[in-house]
Amino acid sequence: MAGESCLDLRPAFAEVGKFIQSLQDYPPRSASVDFNIDEAVKALTPKVP
Repeated sequence: MAGESCLDLRPAFAEVGKFIQSLQDYPPRSASVDFNIDEAVKALTPKVP
């Protein structure tokens, strides 16, 4: 009787496939951010002559 309660996941797989295809058709455009806190603080600290 285990087969009677099995869910049909094919519609979910179809939606996941559409999502993955959309990433291939329209890849993310922005590059990942790479910074650290020390560099950010140094850039924001006013320089005293």
